Order: sequence, then structure tokens, then C-alpha cells
Amino acid sequence: MHKIFLKLCLLMIAIIITCPAEAIDYKIEKLGRLPSVVIENENDLKLWTPERIRELNNMEFPIDLALCKKSPYDRHVGIVELLETGKCCMWLDGKEGSSYDQIRNVVKGAYSTRDFCFSPDGRRVAYTARIGKKWVMVVDGKESAEFDGIREPYFSADSKHVCFVGFRGGKAIFVMDGKESQQYHGIVMRFPSFSAKTPLRVVENSYCPCIFGANGHYAYVVANERDKNGLDHERAVIDGRMSADYQGIQGMEFSLDGSRVAFVARKGDHMFVVLDGKAGEKYDDIDGMLTFSPDGKHLAYVATNYNENSDPVSFVVVDGKRGPKLQDIVSISVIFSPDSKHITYTATPDGEKYSVFIDGKPGKGYDEIGERNWTPCQMYGKDGKLYYKAKLGEKYYMVIDGVPSPAYDDISEDYPVFSRDGKHYAYSAKMGDYNWFVVHDGARGPSFAGINYNSTYISGADKLVYTASIKDSSDYVTVVDGKEYPGNGSVILSPDGSRVVSIKKSDDQQNECLVVVDGQEIGSFMSILNMNFDQDNALTFLAIRNEITGDKVPQNLYRVQIAPSGSVSE
Repeated sequence: MHKIFLKLCLLMIAIIITCPAEAIDYKIEKLGRLPSVVIENENDLKLWTPERIRELNNMEFPIDLALCKKSPYDRHVGIVELLETGKCCMWLDGKEGSSYDQIRNVVKGAYSTRDFCFSPDGRRVAYTARIGKKWVMVVDGKESAEFDGIREPYFSADSKHVCFVGFRGGKAIFVMDGKESQQYHGIVMRFPSFSAKTPLRVVENSYCPCIFGANGHYAYVVANERDKNGLDHERAVIDGRMSADYQGIQGMEFSLDGSRVAFVARKGDHMFVVLDGKAGEKYDDIDGMLTFSPDGKHLAYVATNYNENSDPVSFVVVDGKRGPKLQDIVSISVIFSPDSKHITYTATPDGEKYSVFIDGKPGKGYDEIGERNWTPCQMYGKDGKLYYKAKLGEKYYMVIDGVPSPAYDDISEDYPVFSRDGKHYAYSAKMGDYNWFVVHDGARGPSFAGINYNSTYISGADKLVYTASIKDSSDYVTVVDGKEYPGNGSVILSPDGSRVVSIKKSDDQQNECLVVVDGQEIGSFMSILNMNFDQDNALTFLAIRNEITGDKVPQNLYRVQIAPSGSVSE
């Protein structure tokens, strides 16, 4: 009986060992051959093999450069292709578009990287093109009216709208979704201001000619000719309506729902905020960063007056009321709480220690708060608690709701990340050399030589995911809820937390990358563009393979789609 039982056990073990794991359902679609083009700068080298990079480094760039760019969410890839006819076209996902005499303008002796761009959702593309001596804007394959000159296109955050500036007869014209404005002497390009939703606008849109608001709202600034006294004259155009005349306009901002708009204006020696068309109190100086509360009912900004000794005295103005007088206020730090009931900012009352002020009352003083490098000094979590990084002496602390964490030698620049429900947080910290770890809900995790910046996050399933480097090794691991996966630092988790995808180097072929899904290898590629899951937990990404054809090794582009579950197919 014992022998029979032993045989049955061995048989079961054999069945378990030989039984294959659940197959990964994926589809590989060949989009087409990559054109034989060269890239413009190092930012685009990620699309090319190391051999190709070395080849490019040993040659001079020609006058005509073709730019290769992928869309957000890796839905598309586009290249400005130079044709044998001397013309060029937009190569999109393996297909050539209409040919033009030129695509992309030359700005200050170099090609503008914004002359063709994808929408934020990755579904639309727009680019400038020249036909003879005239220029058109091509949006989703459709040409605009002709212009003498044209500026680069910009999409709204929701991808529904696209704008640009065209020129005819020396006059500027603002074009939104194909509709032209009247002609102006000039349209002012403004550096983006801050918004209530995100601490800082995307730097990529820093020269967008307008500010997009929610629900189709927009605003831009036009310039008239200087008067006989040499003074500038500018007006704001908000949803097509012209404002009063000012000597300067800056810091335009919409509320989250787009129903309210504010900007800083100047007349003579004074500055003031114009909110919904009404001018506020005058000050000697106003920082151009305006902040609406999430509900749109409140507006805050930093203003300064100079005393009789010409010393600056600054304060935060909320709904027209001044806060306490302070020596230095970090304007980037002015934010409202999620419920819009509290105003928070970082400042120094004595010129020495910095404190976080909540409703005008200072917290504990520190030598430093935040990074001060165009990142938010503090942030609110969905739980309503305030989080910020602080330094006192040589030690760093994560202060949560006014309570400092244990002292660390350093805390990473990627601020706390939160689960979708806001109940969990995580950040990386260091104690000693090569001793980084992740602090998850206050609990310290295992130590590594390094934790990759911006790689720590919590998915919608509240699973903590980060990549880390191993001490005395060039290898990386991916940690998902404490479980380690091999990989080179490229890892993503599906929205429901059920699927883990990582990339690692191939052991058999040099420079090949293997895609590993739930521990199973599904294919190798020469180059893999960033991956993104959709809301249905399906994964789509673009990849490049070298395929030998005779004595040639062309590069072909592929789109890879991985279903949430199922059987293998290719």
C-alpha cells in the first residue's frame, strides 16, 4: 500500500512539474519598415540599437534631419521621412502620408521639435507642412487654410482641441480647431502658469500661445503696437472676447471647471489681478503664479509691496485678503486643500527657518522644505493629510500631518505616491551608503543599492511596485508587494494589479530585450518603447525588430497587444 501511495505521489508531482503555466494571449502586428533616417538628438536614441548609435556618433548630421517620435500610450509612432523626390512626408505606423515640400520649420538655426506632435491621449497627430511658398497645418490628415508662416501646433489636455498661430501679410492669426480669429499685430507666447489641479503645467507646453481651460474654454494674449511713449499695450482674449487694455499681462489661469479666469495685469508702476473681468487691489509686484481652489471659489497669489527703505514685504492674498507679512514666500508652494477649505504655502518669517503655513499659521521651522527646483514643496493626499519633505541639519524627514518621520540621510525627489483610494502612501529613503529602501505606510522595506526615481507607485489594486538595483551588481529587480521579479528597471502593473510585465536582457542574443509577462517570456525585440495598460487591463506597446533579408538588416516596427488572459497566439 505504501509503495502504491508513493507512486501516486510521484505521479502527481510529475504532472504538476510538466503541466504548463497558463499561456499568455498576445498578438504581434507588423506595421512596416522603419525609414532609413537619422535622428536629431540624444533624446531620440532610445529608438535605435547601440550599433546604430555608435554609427551616428561617428558621422556629421546632415542639414535635413528627420525626427522620430512616439505618441503617448504607445499607440502610434511618426517619422518625418525624406523622399527620393526631394520632398518629405509623415510616416505614421508604417504608412506614408501626403508629400510636401517641407515639414517642420527652422527656428533659430535648428528644427523645432514641436512641429509635429501627438495629442495627450495618443490618438491624434498634427504637423506643419509647406506647399510651395505657403504653409498649412495638417491635423488628423486634413489640411488647414494656407498661411505665409505658421507656428507649431498644441493640443488641449483632453485632446479635443488643437491651436496654432498663423501669419498673413505680417499679421498674426490665432486658429482654434480650424476657426481663425481676427488679425492682430502680435500674439504673445507666455510661459505656463500654475493650475489648481496639478502643481506645475507640463514644461513641453511652455510656449503654447494659449491657456486651455476645461469644457472648451481658452484664452490668449494679443499685443498692439507700442504707443508714442514707447509703452506696450496688451489685451486678453477669453473665449473670443477681448479684455480691457493693459501695459502687460501674465500668469493667466482658469479654474478647474473653466468657468472662471484670472490673470495679472500691469498699468504704470503697479500690478493687480483681474478676476472674471474685475480688477483687484494694486501692489508693487505680484508673482505671476495664480492658484484657484479645487472648487473654483477661491483664488490665491503672492504679492509684494516695498517699504520706505525699499525692502520687500510679501504676503499671500486669498480672495483679496492679505495674510501675514513674510520675508520670503515660495510661490510654487501655494496650494489649497482638496476640500478647498484651507490655504497652504511655504515661507520664512525670519529669513532663517522655513515653515509650512496653514491658513496663515506657521508649523515647525526647518532648514529646507521640499526641493525648491520647480517641484511642489508640499502636497495633500486624498486622505486630506499634508505631506512634505524637510531637512534639519544633515537629516531629512517626511512630515505627515505635522508629524515628522524618523530621521534619514536622504529622501528621494519623487514625493509620496498614493494608492487610488488614497489610503496608502510610499516614498524611498536612505540610511548610509548604498542603503535605499521604500517606506510603505510608515513601514520600512528591504534595503537595496538604489531605488529608481519616479518608479515607485501604487496601482489601483493598492499593490506597491518599484524597481531597485542590487548592490555589487548591475542587475535590477522589480518588487511587487514584497515579491521580487528580475528585470532591467522597466516594469508596469496592470490597473487591477493582476498582471506584472517587465523587460530584461536576452541571454542568447546581444542587445535583445525579452518581454516577461507574469514570469513568462513572450518575445524578444531589438528595442521596446514604453508600455501602458488600458482600463481593461490589456497591454499595448510598440517594438522594433531587426530582420535579415539577404545582405540587408532592415528594422521593422511592430505593435504588440497582450490580452488580460487566454491562450498564446502570434
